[in-house]
Amino acid sequence: MGKQLERSKVLLGLLVTLSLVASMVMTVPVLAQPPVFTGDVEADFTAPGVLVFNDMIGEVGMPGTPPEVTGWDIKDLRLYLDANIMYIGINVRTILGDADGDGDPSVTSTYLSGYGGTDIPDLGLTESAAVYFDLDQDGTWDVIGGISGVTDYYGFSVNVFQYSATPPYFRPPLNFGTPLPTHKGTISANPSSTDPDLEFTITNWSTLPGQDVSPGFTVGARLGSGDDDGIGEDNILYYYQSPGICIEKTVDCNNDGVFLDEDWGEPGDNATWKVVVTNCCNVTLYDVVVEDDLYGTLGTMAVFNASDSVTYEYQTQVDVDTTNWARVYGYDEPGALVSAEDSATNRIWHEVGGTALPVNKLVLLAPWAVLLGCAGVVALLMVRKRHQA
Repeated sequence: MGKQLERSKVLLGLLVTLSLVASMVMTVPVLAQPPVFTGDVEADFTAPGVLVFNDMIGEVGMPGTPPEVTGWDIKDLRLYLDANIMYIGINVRTILGDADGDGDPSVTSTYLSGYGGTDIPDLGLTESAAVYFDLDQDGTWDVIGGISGVTDYYGFSVNVFQYSATPPYFRPPLNFGTPLPTHKGTISANPSSTDPDLEFTITNWSTLPGQDVSPGFTVGARLGSGDDDGIGEDNILYYYQSPGICIEKTVDCNNDGVFLDEDWGEPGDNATWKVVVTNCCNVTLYDVVVEDDLYGTLGTMAVFNASDSVTYEYQTQVDVDTTNWARVYGYDEPGALVSAEDSATNRIWHEVGGTALPVNKLVLLAPWAVLLGCAGVVALLMVRKRHQA
């Protein structure tokens, strides 16, 4: 019975200590995770922040087949930047390299053979799949990544390609240029019904040739071959201007008209909270929603034009120290999510010995935490001493 009691005291001391530690650990928000390549772009590129560049429907086809079924028809291009790694996915309408849409990239239907169409299962032998970038907006392609027409699936590379076009971007690059081994990432592509798309990464994104600090770039993608009389090729081209949205939340706790990130008031005061949302870039945003911890939805905007700004104010009565968040999110024209958040804190002047002093809640809890922690340690020492005796 005595040993069971001692064990209970030990467990009690440990639980008290652990509970104190746990109560002081801040909650860490869960961040969006980069894509995990499975060969299916639509399933892999779903996190907030993914850029989606949609292509036209049915502008690529093989003779005698519905145009939207060929594996050289790009459905969309998706990009996601995380930890200086650019994740790239070319989403096709069927299986990449399946020119005739029969579900088998290794065989071309007999009735199409006379038209020059070819299914190349390894994405090589004159067939190419590539994504290319003009990073400094000078009209010259800087970087190209993918599988060239003179290699196979295992010949994936990232390369420098300088091509001056008149007018700019008149046509996609037709060769890969000088290799960039320090930027070569990983690839997932082995065309099949379960692995239909091309996915790869470009590493060390911020140090690519032509990279600068401007918020935009031009991106293009190409699938197909130049050797089969133009049957089954697809190209897309987009200029992307990085959207930005800004939010600032402040509070005035003593009604002096001064809004701060942190302000002090007395119990029972009305705190005035201000939230300012600005479209801080030069592209239009859509379906913008502004949310607040205390108020809920502050407002919505179907269209939020560049440089526009909107301000919200509301009041609450506060009796304790409180940190509250405001969030805004919306979408640019390609459908990429943009968001931002900010917080403000009201502090309460607590009466201590007849004098109003600003006291943080964690400071008030600290002595109790120390006492309870010491009690747990003393209990452990007493049990150990009895056991030795």
